[in-house]
Amino acid sequence: MKPAPRPLLLVLLLCAAPAASRADSTLPVPTSSLQPLHALSLYGRGLFATTDVLSVGLPVSQPVISGGFGGSYTYRKGTLDIVTSLDLSFLSPHDGNFLGAGTDPAVDTHYAHFDGLNLLSIDVAFYYVKDLHPRLAFVIGGGIGLGLLLGEVWVVNNRGPGCTTATASDPTKCHPTADASLYAAHGDPAPTYTNAAGKMVALTGDISPSDPDFQRKLDGLRDSQAVCVSSKGKDCRDTAEHPYWHRAVEKPPVMVVINVQLGFKFKIHRHFNFNLMGGFRDGFVVGGGPEYVF
Repeated sequence: MKPAPRPLLLVLLLCAAPAASRADSTLPVPTSSLQPLHALSLYGRGLFATTDVLSVGLPVSQPVISGGFGGSYTYRKGTLDIVTSLDLSFLSPHDGNFLGAGTDPAVDTHYAHFDGLNLLSIDVAFYYVKDLHPRLAFVIGGGIGLGLLLGEVWVVNNRGPGCTTATASDPTKCHPTADASLYAAHGDPAPTYTNAAGKMVALTGDISPSDPDFQRKLDGLRDSQAVCVSSKGKDCRDTAEHPYWHRAVEKPPVMVVINVQLGFKFKIHRHFNFNLMGGFRDGFVVGGGPEYVF
């Protein structure tokens, strides 16, 4: 009678084995494993470039407080992640004054408006990933890529004596000034603009953001440059003496993307992680999103 329980014990073991296997199938793959994995992820993040950071090349500038989103494909083996990302970042700062390093604020300060300045980019990065816990991993690494710079930048030259080192950042004190005699001295037609009543009038004096007709006057300077080019048969440059509102030709069509980040990977399930990352990607960034592992 004693051998009878053996078949029953064998059946119980066989039944228990698939249950254990099913339980283990939900556990994340550890970084100690060299099993190749693939992953698709989505993310959103904040993008920040302070005036202190921009001051390296721009003593006077406006901060970027914006964001971006994207998606990535990851090839993973052990502690190595090779990540290819497609990203759209919104780069437009606030409208305001800008001054390049080593230039004279009296003649080189510009008021700028950013019209849909976005960066569509792709980059490849290499990350070291190390488990701190079966459900948590530390991530650090970086890479490089290229981005297509979309949108337009509109600029106009400001003029002293309102533009000094102390006032260059304040567009209510440092702004364009239209003087018909200075346009005439360069052989350029005097500028005009269409006022709120729809009447074309001479454009003279200060052109300040506090003026209700500020944008109309900027549009008048844009149109006046076209008249100047038509009448003189050549380009009429935007300078402090005769400002013209124009698209900035200095905006590059493409940009190099430098990507250095660190963060954490929350390994919720074998097929599902949540990434939280921060660092530098043409500006300080912080954000995260879900990741599907297969």
